[in-house]
Amino acid sequence: MAVVGAHRCKLIKLIDVESPGRMVAAADNLIYLYSKRTKLLALDPETGKTRIILEGLKDPGELAVDNNGDIYVALSRPDNQVQVYSPQGKLLRTIGKKNARVRKGPWDPTAMSNIWGMAIDARGRLWVAETDLVPKRFSVWDAKTGEYLKEFLGPTHYGAGGGAINPRDPYLMVGEGCEFRLDPKTGRAKLIGLVTQQVFHSAARFCEGKNGRLYLAATFKGMIWGPGAPHQIRIFERLADGRYAYRAVIRSEKGKTNFWADENGDEEEQPEEVASLPIALSVGGYNLWSININTDLTFYGGHKEKALQVKVGGFTECGAPKFDLENVKELPPMTGGLLSSPDNRLVVSCDETDSLFRCYEVDTGKLLWTYPNTFHGVHGSHRAPGPSVGLIRGAFGFVGNAHVPGPVGAFWLINTNLGEWHVLTENGYYLTRIFQGDPFKCKWPAKSPSSATSRPTATHS
Repeated sequence: MAVVGAHRCKLIKLIDVESPGRMVAAADNLIYLYSKRTKLLALDPETGKTRIILEGLKDPGELAVDNNGDIYVALSRPDNQVQVYSPQGKLLRTIGKKNARVRKGPWDPTAMSNIWGMAIDARGRLWVAETDLVPKRFSVWDAKTGEYLKEFLGPTHYGAGGGAINPRDPYLMVGEGCEFRLDPKTGRAKLIGLVTQQVFHSAARFCEGKNGRLYLAATFKGMIWGPGAPHQIRIFERLADGRYAYRAVIRSEKGKTNFWADENGDEEEQPEEVASLPIALSVGGYNLWSININTDLTFYGGHKEKALQVKVGGFTECGAPKFDLENVKELPPMTGGLLSSPDNRLVVSCDETDSLFRCYEVDTGKLLWTYPNTFHGVHGSHRAPGPSVGLIRGAFGFVGNAHVPGPVGAFWLINTNLGEWHVLTENGYYLTRIFQGDPFKCKWPAKSPSSATSRPTATHS
C-alpha cells in the first residue's frame, strides 16, 4: 500500500501488506485494514509495523471505528451482521439479527443484508448502507447498545412505476417489490413485507379472482434488467400482511406467449405447468409502465396483426389462475398498452405508431372512437408544448379503470411522463386532468391533506 502526501499528492513511501483491503483511520498512527480478506490488521503508517487483531474472517465488509476505539466489522452472508471488537480483538457485541433478512415475506427491520457502508455520527449512532436491489435502505442503530433505531428507504428505480393500492384496504400499498402500510394520521408509510427481491416491477394492479382471493399482477422485464429480457406479467396471491405467493406468469418471448399456472404450490415453473399461444403479445404499455390486465384478471395482449382477450378459466388447487387458451377472443390489431372497461365490454389501446388512443367494442370489434395521442412516451414528451386542457403529453398507457353512474360511465386513467394523469370516458370525451402539469404551479403541502388519506369511494387500481 502507498502513503501519499495530502497536499501535493506526492508518494512518500510504500508499505508491504499482503492483499490489502478496506481500511479506516483510527488515529494518525493507527489504521485498521483487512489483509487477504481473512485478517484484520492494525498498522502504524509511520513505522510500517502491523499486528493481527482478528483472523479467520470470511469475506468481511466495511470497517468503522468509534470514539472509544472500538472496531466495527461488517460481515456478509451468512451472518449479515455488524460485530464490534475491542482494539485487542475481543468481541464486545453484535448488531442486527444473524442471517435474518428474508428474500420475501414479512419485514424485520432489525435484520440487515449486503452491508456496503458504515459510519458513526457525533451522537453515537451507527449508520449502515445496504446494497439490496429492493428495498434500498439505510438503517440506524445505537452503536453502544446495538439497539435498532430507524430506517430510511429509497429512492425508487427509474420512473418510480409499480405503485398500487389494495382495494380491500386503502392504507395498504405496494411499490418497488415491497408492501407498505400507510398511517392516515401522519401520512407516513411503514414497510411490512417483501413481495419479491428478484427485480423491481414496472407497473402493478390488484385483481379480484372469482375464487374470492386477492391477487397482485405486475410487469417485469425478465429476471434481470436489460435489453432482450422477456416482458412478462407475474401474478402473486396476497395471503396476509407482507405475505405473497407467486402463482402465475404471462410471458412473451421467441414468437409466442407462455402462460404458467402453479399446480403444486411450490412457486416454481415446471414444463408441464406451461401452455402457450403461437403469437408474441404485448403485456404492457410504454416501457412496461402500464399493464394489460383488468382487475378481474382478464388479459388483453396486443399485436400488430391481431389483439387477443384471454380470460381465466379456473384456478389450480393452490389458487393459481389458469388462463383459458381454448376460448380466446380475437380483437382488431392493437399495440402497446391495452385495458378494458371494468366489465370487459370495451377495450382501449394506446398506440404509438398512429399517435392515437382507440376504443373498440369487445364483442363486435367495432371501432367506437379515437383520441389524439400526440407526443407519446418519454422522448415524445420532450418535444411537447406546455400543458393545455385536453392535450395528452408523454402517455405511457392506462394506469387504471373505473365505472361511475352516467353520463360518465366507464373511464380510463392515462399516466404520462410529465406528471399529469388524464381521464378519458367510454364515449371518447376528455373528462379531466389529475395532478398539476405545469411545474411552476406545483405546490407541496407541509403535511398530507386529509383528502390524501381519506377512504376512496370509487373502484380503482
